[in-house]
Amino acid sequence: MGTLPVCAQVDPVGKEPAIDLQGAADGWVPLAEAGRAPVLREVTMEHEPDVVRVKVALPGFSHTARKESGATYRELASPGWSTALEPGRPAVPMKTTLLEMPRGVVPVVRITNLVERRIKGLSVWPAQPPLPDVSPQPPAPPFQRDTAYYAEDVYHQKTPVRSQEIAGLRNRRLLAI
Repeated sequence: MGTLPVCAQVDPVGKEPAIDLQGAADGWVPLAEAGRAPVLREVTMEHEPDVVRVKVALPGFSHTARKESGATYRELASPGWSTALEPGRPAVPMKTTLLEMPRGVVPVVRITNLVERRIKGLSVWPAQPPLPDVSPQPPAPPFQRDTAYYAEDVYHQKTPVRSQEIAGLRNRRLLAI
């Protein structure tokens, strides 16, 4: 049984000063390096004989103010990305990529390059439970915000790249990262 390193390069591009959104109007926040062409594809894969390299680049994000319960939050979005959906927790952009794994191969996921950008003055809109798909549409459930989670001053994401166990789909072995 062999191993297949899956290297993730998370690249918001550049070690630049923090972006301050305190009091900013709704809009787009580019994360691409000045003078560099905009990123057209957020996920690229390179195949070498024994390694699959996955590069994820967040070109930027839009932010829209939303008010609820006397507080102002920013709802974030990035084209082609979904958002984290744990009710009451920040709905931050996330990207999932599926890689097919050959039989007998155990994937090893490691980060080879990580570039971070700090965003100040940003209270991210908490994910809300999905509405049931019924007709007539019921009223929205009460607003949910995990007060304890928002009160903590820590970086919650242990690693910016996570993998799940290999799952089978239509006789294929897929690794979600």
